[in-house]
Amino acid sequence: MKQIDLTGVVLNPAAGTLDFSSVNIDPRTVLAVLHEPTNQWIYAVGRRGLGRKSINGAVLTLVFRTAALSPGPIIGFRDDGVDVASDVRLEACRALLATGNVTLSNISTGIGTPADAAPGSDAGAGSLIAKLTRLLGTQTGIATVLAAIRDRLPAALVGGRLSVDGSGVTQPISAVALPLPAGAATSALQGTGNATLSNLSTGLGTPSDTDPGSDTAPGSVLALLRRGLGNWTALLARVPALVAGRIPVDGSGVTQPISAAGLPLPAGAATDAKSEAIRALLAGTLKVATPIPASIVTGQVKIATTGTAVALPNVALVNGIVVKAKTSNAAQTSAAPGVVGPVGVTTVIDGTGPGYPLAPGEAASFACSNANAVSVNGTAGDVFFYEGN
Repeated sequence: MKQIDLTGVVLNPAAGTLDFSSVNIDPRTVLAVLHEPTNQWIYAVGRRGLGRKSINGAVLTLVFRTAALSPGPIIGFRDDGVDVASDVRLEACRALLATGNVTLSNISTGIGTPADAAPGSDAGAGSLIAKLTRLLGTQTGIATVLAAIRDRLPAALVGGRLSVDGSGVTQPISAVALPLPAGAATSALQGTGNATLSNLSTGLGTPSDTDPGSDTAPGSVLALLRRGLGNWTALLARVPALVAGRIPVDGSGVTQPISAAGLPLPAGAATDAKSEAIRALLAGTLKVATPIPASIVTGQVKIATTGTAVALPNVALVNGIVVKAKTSNAAQTSAAPGVVGPVGVTTVIDGTGPGYPLAPGEAASFACSNANAVSVNGTAGDVFFYEGN
C-alpha cells in the first residue's frame, strides 16, 4: 500500500461522492481517503460506516456523511500490488523453500563426501565421489597391466606371428623317445594354433593403433584403450579441484531452487509476526501519528494595499498552518480576489498565477516549517486568519 496524490479528484460534500474522472486512477484500487482539514477518514475499504455505496464509472459514492465537510484537500492510499505480503504469497514462498531444501539435500547426498569409500563392484551403490574413487583405482590398475604387456611385446610381428627369442639360455631338449601326451601339438594342429595367435595379435593391436572415432566403432584392444584414456583425460579436465573437501558446483547457468530456512533475515524483512501486525492494524482503526508541538500559533493579517502580498509572521512550525479568509472579504469576482500562496503571491487567477484562491469563509492548510513561507493577497481591508503549531 502506498500514498497517492488525489489532486484533481473532486469531493462533493453535498452529494457524498468522489469523482475520479479527471485523473488516471481507478477508484476500485483506492483503499482509503483522508479528509485533511478535519483529519477524518471518509473512506476505508472493509470499515463499517466508511465503505462505499456504489461505483458508477469514475464516481465513487461514500457511506460516510460529508455534508458538513469542505471539498478538500484529501489524501488517498491504494494497493499497487507490489511487495504485498499476502497469505497466498507467503505460503507459495514457504512451499518453494521447502522444495529447494529437499533438492539440495538430495544433491548433497548424491555427491557424497571425500571420506566415501569405493563400492566393491562397478554395479555397487555409492555416491559420486565413491564411484570416482573406484574408477580411479580401476584405471590405475589397467594402466599398469597395459604398460607391462606393451613392454613385453616385440616391436613388430614376423610373418604375422610373435617372434620368440630363446637365446638367453641353452635349450637342451629331446623329445624323440618321449611319448606325446594326450592333446599334444602336432604338425596337423600347428596351423590352427598359428591362426589363433594371429587373431589374438590382430585383436590386441599395435602401439600405433589410433582412436577408432566412437565408442561403438571396431578397433583393436590398444586402439580402444587409447580412446578410453582420451575420454578419461577429458573427464578429469572437467572435474574441478576440491574446495574444502567438496566439488565446487557453479549453478549460475540456471535458476537454483534454494532453501533459506536457516538464513538470518535482512533488516526490515517481512515476517509472519510483522504481516500479522499489519493485518491487525488495517482491520482496526488506522491512526496517523504526528509530532506534538510545544505551542500553538494563531493570528490575523490585513491587506493594506490592494494587490500587495502580506507575509505571515516569522514563527517556527511543526505540523504546518491553516489560513482562512474572513467572510466579509472581497468576492472572488472582484479585481483583487483573495489568494494564499508563497512569498510575493499575486491576485492573478487566470490559470497562470501562483496563488490558491480563498473565497470568503474558505480555508487552506500548508505543511511548512515556518509561517513566513506563506503569504496572502487581495483587496485592501481583506482580513485573513491563521492557526498552526
